[in-house]
Amino acid sequence: MTVESRKYADLNRRLVSGWNTWNTRSVLAHVCLPEGAAFNLGLKDYASDEHLQEALIGRQGKDDEQIVPGPRACS
Repeated sequence: MTVESRKYADLNRRLVSGWNTWNTRSVLAHVCLPEGAAFNLGLKDYASDEHLQEALIGRQGKDDEQIVPGPRACS
């Protein structure tokens, strides 16, 4: 294994670990890698009895949720 390959492997090990929003289907899911444990947050509006299970930045539909990324999110 070359020095560059070892550095790349070390970088991957560090980056793909810990808690983050690794789930590409929803920013409400937080996953711990490499274990794969996840917490899925849900939001419920008790007045209308509706609930939001998944939320994704950039959905364009009329009835889709509007997610506004914070200052630490990629734009």
